[in-house]
Amino acid sequence: MSFQDLVGSGSACSTGNSAMKFVDHLDKNKFNTFQRPGPRDNFNNMVVRPPPNMADQQLVNEFFEKQQNDAMLDSFKFNEMNNELNNVIHAPPPPPAQLTSNWANEFSMNNTNFLPAPQLSHEEEKVFENAFNEAIKQHQELEWQNEFIHQENLAGPVLQKDEIQEFEKIYEQHANQLNDDEWTQQFQEVERTLNDKGKGKDEEYLNWKEEFEKNAYASVDQLEGDENQDFDDAWEDAQANTWEKEFEEYENNEDLLTDPDPITGPLEPYTFEVINPYLDNPNAYEEGLKLLETGGSLSTAALAFEAVVQKDPKNGEAWLRLGNIQAENEKERPAIAALQRAVRENPENLEALMSLSISYTNEAMNLEAYSTLERWIKVQYPQVVKDNARTRISLEHIISLFLEAARLGPKEAAHKTPESEALAFDPDVQSGLGVLFFNDFDYDKAVDCFKAALSVRPNDYLLWNRLGATLANSGRCEEASNAYYQALELKPTFVRCRYNLGIACMNIGCYKEAVEHFLGALSMHIIHYSKDGKGNDAGVNISDSIWESLRRTFVLMERHDLAKLAKPNTDLSVFEKEFEF
Repeated sequence: MSFQDLVGSGSACSTGNSAMKFVDHLDKNKFNTFQRPGPRDNFNNMVVRPPPNMADQQLVNEFFEKQQNDAMLDSFKFNEMNNELNNVIHAPPPPPAQLTSNWANEFSMNNTNFLPAPQLSHEEEKVFENAFNEAIKQHQELEWQNEFIHQENLAGPVLQKDEIQEFEKIYEQHANQLNDDEWTQQFQEVERTLNDKGKGKDEEYLNWKEEFEKNAYASVDQLEGDENQDFDDAWEDAQANTWEKEFEEYENNEDLLTDPDPITGPLEPYTFEVINPYLDNPNAYEEGLKLLETGGSLSTAALAFEAVVQKDPKNGEAWLRLGNIQAENEKERPAIAALQRAVRENPENLEALMSLSISYTNEAMNLEAYSTLERWIKVQYPQVVKDNARTRISLEHIISLFLEAARLGPKEAAHKTPESEALAFDPDVQSGLGVLFFNDFDYDKAVDCFKAALSVRPNDYLLWNRLGATLANSGRCEEASNAYYQALELKPTFVRCRYNLGIACMNIGCYKEAVEHFLGALSMHIIHYSKDGKGNDAGVNISDSIWESLRRTFVLMERHDLAKLAKPNTDLSVFEKEFEF
């Protein structure tokens, strides 16, 4: 993982780690997972009305109570009106009794004189059956009509226009007679009492009404904004308290925490390459240095130093070289394992401490990074540490130590040279401050620190790469690319910087260029063995970050066929037809 990911990248030009992306996500889409009031259009059709006058409401209630009681006592006495209505609506006359009686007598006289049923042929029976069914059908229709008429009559007679007018006239006469009733007199008395109370109550009601309408018809935007702001503030406070409490519990839980100190903490395992032609080379260390000086392959140089430490595990300088090479080769975990052993062999190795702190930072191992930088400051500027007691590790505490060291200057450093004493400031302190400000997301200060260090060491390709990463995270993409190119001019085999440049291209939409940078970085991992070897191989220490970025870029290009091929141990020649690297 690259220094471009000094805890990662949150800008448009870099990928970033999970924490930074999470913070950026919260800033842009704050509390997107909770349902909030919808857009203001959803409230446009809601009409807010003022409440009715309470005295009026009481009168209405009394009216309906009185009406119910009077209905039970039949106080309205609709009998007279009902009689007059019967005079208006004439019921149809009953059927003549004589017709009914004659039919019954005739039936009684003849019901004993039935003739025997005639013998019918088959055709006659069929005709009779059809006629019988038709008669049944007609009878059912007639029966349904009669039932409908009966139900209609139950609902009440259908009144003509003149009959309706006559009914309304009669009802109005009876209604006028009710003005003398007791409940009417009470209602009128209450109404007069209210009117006699003066304008004070009216003004009080009008003031209340005006205030209510003012509040009820307030700006929906303001109401919605206040509610959302209150919700957001409450949620942020709750989350902050929860996270702080959980973090404190985590920090204080000795069972969960591992020792972050590079001297006393656990060691990362280091995996050696299986095929190593330098294992039998007595001058492997010198061969490795020669490869670094002449711009040789970092992967091949790593083999040389691996051979040295396998023969001599106590060789701290070889571990330091191996760790730096793996870091530059975008293989962070092997780098951490090697640098840890370099520090163990020499706890005052300032270069190893600074390199290890940066590798920890790239892997978001912040406590380990701060603890290692604290070790660095105690070795180089022990006077800034007030006592030897270990204090709780925090970013603010380590920044304060480095700021104090910056005020002292290189003349007060424990390990100094005539050249360093002549400098106005210590470039290593500035580099350490740059890393710390980067972790604190204060990119402007980090840029200033790296530029200050570069003013003293203009040919330091590591500083140029760190500056590029910081510029990328602060959104200054063009300046970041220029810084990366400066680093690559100084060291063309700098795999990490080439990878960072690919990330920058990917994030601005230059996918083809990004792919070519990634493939170029991966091609540098190929180990070209000697004639006695078994061919070319990328080794066992694979850079997952480069393969993952390559696969993601193919997906963005909608080249899923190539994305399937973007995995470790794939022969890079399959990409040569479309990309130059």
